[in-house]
Amino acid sequence: MTTPSKRFSATGLKRSCARRGAVIALVAVFLAVLLIMAAFSIDLAYIQLAQTQLKAATDAAAKAGTSALVQGKTDGQAVQAAIDMANRNYVGGKTLKLTAADIVVGQSQLQSNGTWQFVAGAKPSQAMQINAKLAQGNTNGSLNLFIGPALGKGTVDLNNTSVASAFAVEICLVLDRSHSMCFDQTGEDWSYPPPALLNWILGIKTEPLGGSRWESLDAAMLTFTNILKTANAPPRVSVVTWASTIDKNTTEYSLTGQTSPEVLTDLGLSTNMTSVYNAVHAKSSKVMLGGTNMSAGIDRGKQILTASDVKPYAKKIMILMTDGQWNTGRDPLLAAAEADAANITIHCVCFLQNADQTTTKAIANMTGGKFYFASNAAALNAAFQDLAYSLPVVLTK
Repeated sequence: MTTPSKRFSATGLKRSCARRGAVIALVAVFLAVLLIMAAFSIDLAYIQLAQTQLKAATDAAAKAGTSALVQGKTDGQAVQAAIDMANRNYVGGKTLKLTAADIVVGQSQLQSNGTWQFVAGAKPSQAMQINAKLAQGNTNGSLNLFIGPALGKGTVDLNNTSVASAFAVEICLVLDRSHSMCFDQTGEDWSYPPPALLNWILGIKTEPLGGSRWESLDAAMLTFTNILKTANAPPRVSVVTWASTIDKNTTEYSLTGQTSPEVLTDLGLSTNMTSVYNAVHAKSSKVMLGGTNMSAGIDRGKQILTASDVKPYAKKIMILMTDGQWNTGRDPLLAAAEADAANITIHCVCFLQNADQTTTKAIANMTGGKFYFASNAAALNAAFQDLAYSLPVVLTK
């Protein structure tokens, strides 16, 4: 005969086992849900990564194609440049494939509300829109998921549209025409190309000779302007040359009978690159006098780039070239700070060995510009070539 206590104990045991069984089943359900969520998170993170990669690749392709347009390439060549750039970028472990059908060439036009609108087919070509897709039926195919197939969703389609545009640019060349630009390229003061050589009196009275620093700048300016000539929409460029004031009380005047102002606007803003080069080249046949009043050149450049006729949406760029440290006038860093406040970027080119680079480096850093140290004529030419190819190309979508 079973006692009451034994009956109670057996019933309790059954109930306890039932509860444990229910908890185990509930835990199993929760674990399954957690596994599904974890798997979904892995695919979600992968999709987000691939979308980021797709945007970066599309942006890079649009900028490459627009840069080609700026450099004077045909629409077809620019499209190929974009395709080539896309093919160097990976999305979801595969290179991004674009076709000409994915790419549209045109212009980005400023709207009254301050935004930019892409206009397909507008000429001259200054912008490129790229519509990139990872989808069934195109070369890239859809993005394959890791866990999705187990849940009945093995792939996902992605797309991105990027527009890169070449902005209008206003450039002022601010070039050192102090007397040291007549020195030779050894980097030594008062050392001239022949026939002047170490004859400083003859050197002061003579225009820049073959082998002088100015001759190297003249050649670099020819390269610079020839590149800009090929652009679909050349920027406007002004030429300013600077030194220091030579009046009738100076030694230079007593030797040459000539006076010289500290700064000259040799050419106002112009899209005629032949005129730009000629304004520089004309100095090659003139005696160069004076010291290095760098701030005078920067101040004049700022005046030109902030005038009422400057396009309000244009990027304002000053290219400052010198063969050494300033030695007269106010501190150029003060002038550069004022230019920076006026949203002017100053790229600096410091020419020749032994040249003091301190001030020009600081000016470039302060204004967000590039700094180039050109130790010889070839490097000077390369610096201006790079500057000509680096006109602002930005993403507008």
